[in-house]
Amino acid sequence: RYPETLDAMPVAEVWQDREIRFDAPISQLALRAGEVPIDAAGNVEDTKGNSGELGTLTVSNLRLTWVCRKQARVNLSIGWACVVSIDLRDAQSQLHGKRQAMYVMTKFNTSRFEFVFATDEESLFASVQAVYRAYDTSRLFRDLKLRGAIIKSQRLLLLPGEIMVNRVAGVWNLSSDQGNLGTFFLTNVRLVWHADAAESFNVSIPYMQMKSTSIRDSKFGAALVVEVMKRCGGYVLGFRMDPAEHMKTVFKELSSMHAIYSREPIFGVDVNVQQGRQRHLDPGADSAADDERFEQRTCRER
Repeated sequence: RYPETLDAMPVAEVWQDREIRFDAPISQLALRAGEVPIDAAGNVEDTKGNSGELGTLTVSNLRLTWVCRKQARVNLSIGWACVVSIDLRDAQSQLHGKRQAMYVMTKFNTSRFEFVFATDEESLFASVQAVYRAYDTSRLFRDLKLRGAIIKSQRLLLLPGEIMVNRVAGVWNLSSDQGNLGTFFLTNVRLVWHADAAESFNVSIPYMQMKSTSIRDSKFGAALVVEVMKRCGGYVLGFRMDPAEHMKTVFKELSSMHAIYSREPIFGVDVNVQQGRQRHLDPGADSAADDERFEQRTCRER
C-alpha cells in the first residue's frame, strides 16, 4: 500500500482568460504569472458601457482590460475564452464622433455581453484581432482534449515551442474493466497518453488543468491518479505501470514538471511584434500608446 498520497502543487487558478469581471479590484488587473502584455492604448472610450469616458485598453495573451482614466475602480476584464467574435464597424462616439469602432461579442456562463471600444489609434484593433486568433488556435496548450488528432505513427505531434521530456511505454489506462495498454508522453506543457492499439484513443492533459496527481490504491493495485480541474470536466484518470518503483519514478517526474509549470506557465499564445516596441501601460495611467504593428505567428493544433 501507499500510505502517503503525495499531491502535486496545483497551478494557481487561471481565471483571467475564462471570465468577464466588471469593476474588479485593481489588484485583479495586475499581470499573473505567464501573462504577457502585448499592446495598449491610453485614449480608448468604452462607448457602450461608459460613454464619454476615456481609459486604457491593454491587450495581453489572456485577456483585454479597460481601466477608466478618471476612476480606476471603473474597469473591465474580458477573458479571451469568453470572446465569440470581434468586428469592426462604424459607431457614434461621444468623444471621437462617428468613426470605426471595435465590437467585441462575448458569452460568460449564461449571459451575453457586447462591448464597443472607440479610439483614434485604430492600429490597436489589428493587434486585438491577431491576439484573439493566436489564442483561439492554441487551445491544446490550455484545454483538456479527448480523442484528438495528436498522435501520428506512435509519435506525439508537438505544439510550437513544446519540448518532449520523456516517453514512457507500458502504461495501462484504467478507465475500463480490462484496462488499455498505451504510452505516456511528458512535455513541458502537458501529459499525453494514447493506446498502442488505437492512436485515436488518447487524452491530452495540460498541466494548467491538473488539480492533483497522486499514487493511490485501486482495484488494479497501486495506480497513478490524475485529477482534472472541475471546469475541464473534473475527470479522475488512473494509470498503472510495472514495477511499482518505475511508476513512482514517473510520478515524481510528472510532479516535478507540474511544479515547474506552476511557477512559469506557458499559455501558448504566440504573437510577434514586428515594428515599434512592446510596452506595458499601468492600468489607470494617463498615457497614449505608440503605434505598433503585429504579425501573428499562428499556433496551429497539430
